Amino acid sequence: MIKNILVIIVAGIGDLVLASKALRFFRNGYPKAKIHALVSSDTYLLAKNYPYIDKVWQFPIRELRKSKKTLFNILKLIRQLRKESFDMVINLYPVGSWLGALRMGLLISMIKSKIKAGENRKGFGLFLNKKININGGMHFCDKMMEIALECGGISDNRGI
Repeated sequence: MIKNILVIIVAGIGDLVLASKALRFFRNGYPKAKIHALVSSDTYLLAKNYPYIDKVWQFPIRELRKSKKTLFNILKLIRQLRKESFDMVINLYPVGSWLGALRMGLLISMIKSKIKAGENRKGFGLFLNKKININGGMHFCDKMMEIALECGGISDNRGI
């Protein structure tokens, strides 16, 4: 039984808005689960207001690009996330390079989880044990919804 879920959407505000429907699908599919979201610092305040997310975590991705000192804060964050003992960790954001796949794989591997899911585009689903192959011609928003559905989310046929 899935009781604790982490959805990773470390991206900009527009991408978080596009992920809204997929995030809602998770709530529909797991109404009693605690749903966490790992988002960029830029989107943290917006994500905190989503009614279908129980807890929001800030990932300082942009800050890391400016200062390597942020790495200490990221390690501290990962230690906190490990304590949550997630049943499922899902990366909604597409990985577009081998370096990106290694970074995301490292992050997901460091977080305790039975199920590690995400898109497996071009074999970039390294470190995932639930690799989701999606049609390359789909819109970004549709891909995120497909990932949510493949991971047990339920559609509600509503807009964003």
